[in-house]
Amino acid sequence: MRPDRGVGFDRTSGGASGRRGPRGVAPVRRVVIVGAGLIGLATGEALLRKGAAVELLERHPALGEEASGAAAGMLNPYGDAAGPGPLLEWVRAGLSYFPEAVYRLESRTGLDVRFRAGGMIEPAFSAEEEKALEGIHRWQSAAGIRVEFLSPETVREREPAVRSGLRRALWWPQAAQVDNRRLLEAYSAAFEGQGGRLRLGTAVEHFLTRGNRVTGVRTAAGEVSADQVINCCGAQAGFDRGLPFLIPTEPVKGELLSFRTERPLFRAILQCGDGYAVQRSEHELIAGTTSQRVGFDKQPTEAGRRKIFSVLERLTDRLAGHAPEGHWAGLRPASPDGLPLLGPTPLEGLWIAAGHFRNGVMMAPATGRWMAEAVWAGRPLNGLDAFLPDRFMVS
Repeated sequence: MRPDRGVGFDRTSGGASGRRGPRGVAPVRRVVIVGAGLIGLATGEALLRKGAAVELLERHPALGEEASGAAAGMLNPYGDAAGPGPLLEWVRAGLSYFPEAVYRLESRTGLDVRFRAGGMIEPAFSAEEEKALEGIHRWQSAAGIRVEFLSPETVREREPAVRSGLRRALWWPQAAQVDNRRLLEAYSAAFEGQGGRLRLGTAVEHFLTRGNRVTGVRTAAGEVSADQVINCCGAQAGFDRGLPFLIPTEPVKGELLSFRTERPLFRAILQCGDGYAVQRSEHELIAGTTSQRVGFDKQPTEAGRRKIFSVLERLTDRLAGHAPEGHWAGLRPASPDGLPLLGPTPLEGLWIAAGHFRNGVMMAPATGRWMAEAVWAGRPLNGLDAFLPDRFMVS
């Protein structure tokens, strides 16, 4: 699938040299984006390429302090989808944008984001796990996802570090990975290199309105006016309680461990139920699991540490006795129905791109491009109706 044919929406022109949207739509001269995670940066970078003037405001003094920096960088070809539906189609369309975005960012910035299409393996060590994999294989094959069974011998040949005793494994050849920290750096460099203004340590207190229209934002340093404002604050997207509607994103805590390895332990992403292991670089392996609704608590826990170790012990015996070098937690932005919020809100001039849950890293290039198209056109894009924010909002 070509990167520019991911989903069936209207495409509108808007060259990089001009700053007017399509005929009949108010010109998009100045855009303020709140939140400089990967979704905010990708959206800002895409809008700059269309000719908008973009200012990106981030409350933290450094990039990567929230979900975008805490992730493991997995690019899963079915995301969190448990079956066919809008989420699966969204993920499959969005993943096709990733290689083109990597090429553009690396060419423009000279930064290596460590994008690697090494596939993903989920082994089954019990009859119950094998039966679960058969169910996954059945629905995903019917949905057109490339997935196949591997024999124990093939798994051991490809991944010698995997424990013996497995019955079979599923293999997703299209799965890939990226260093999300380097991707943040590349998007930031591309954004500023194209004239975007990035203001770190600038918390937005609330949105400015005039009648039924948002005209900018207020920060501790003063007001910032804008033609269009995009809320990319992830789990914090509902920060302004003064709006005439609620933005129902909530944080879901996930914990991760990092280990130093003398040489790469795995070639592919290894998945085990809700847990996973990703060889981020030659000497760094990331493992994670856990999913807790505990508010905005990002404190790592001993219980989380033990749960991640239990996943690793099922996958390999090569880390026995190894102490992790890092232990942290991130807050994934979830929505009530498990789908992201993408598009305009009931207030004119205010848009939202949030609620990506575990798919934020993977979906950043596509979300950025789609949001830029929608803001430039001044209307939602065809094909993304299931993700419109107004399904939750009554102004």
